[in-house]
Amino acid sequence: MFRPSTIRRSTIGGHTKSRRPSDCRVSDRRVKERRGAAMVEFAVAATVLMMILFAMIEFVRLSIVAHTVEDASYAGARTAIIYGATTAEVQAAVENQLAIFDVNDADITVSPNPLSDDTGMVTVTVSAAMSDNSWITPTFFTGTVSGQTRMLAERSAEEMRSAAAAASGSSS
Repeated sequence: MFRPSTIRRSTIGGHTKSRRPSDCRVSDRRVKERRGAAMVEFAVAATVLMMILFAMIEFVRLSIVAHTVEDASYAGARTAIIYGATTAEVQAAVENQLAIFDVNDADITVSPNPLSDDTGMVTVTVSAAMSDNSWITPTFFTGTVSGQTRMLAERSAEEMRSAAAAASGSSS
């Protein structure tokens, strides 16, 4: 039967010796030394793990900013291809998309500027510096994230369809 107050050793020479748990304990000095070593090990491991965690957060933010900038350039180009659109409307559409994920200080370029009724191809470029859009430290990523979208204006697409229909009708 197990009694918690004693620990039995194997039988030697026909009799068994028992010891109390207090006899088996490591000295207090050794326990304190081990506690100090465990604290140092934790400090080293925690530092490395925190750096990895911060890097993961910054890579996620880089991905968010990159996708948001690309999506904002697409939204701006979609606005620009509509008949009668202005550069101010395009910039407002881009800024609305950027505000969704709090992308700051973006450079918006619309080409051609100003838009006119006979504009054929529209290009919207959006650039944002990662140093202005970082969550943790502004020096982790120092580059610029850019997105560019080119689209054919609706009026030009309609003209091309009419010209293609006229050309195929005359060649038949």
